[in-house]
Amino acid sequence: MTRSQLIKKINKKICGLAPGFYSDNFWAGHRIVDNALLSIEGVNVTLNNSRYDNDDKGVPIAKRWIYEATDGQKSCYVIIIASGAGTVSDPLSRYDIVSYAY
Repeated sequence: MTRSQLIKKINKKICGLAPGFYSDNFWAGHRIVDNALLSIEGVNVTLNNSRYDNDDKGVPIAKRWIYEATDGQKSCYVIIIASGAGTVSDPLSRYDIVSYAY
């Protein structure tokens, strides 16, 4: 499989998978996408990094998870981002999920 085919296969499984807003402390939206990503047949996935993105005052406004996915020959990266949609003082009290392979 080519790298483009690998990316397309992953994106078909994860893009738009967790619509709407979430208000939990357990990253339920991320877990929906993560479980789908880990279940793609013939694709091995490794979490490379997870981190919070902060505003200029140091308040977390998003969390991102970065994975490497491979079919044994070609590889790509997958990102899942939880973007804050909560209050000014607690942006991550509500969040939405965006995910894609690149």
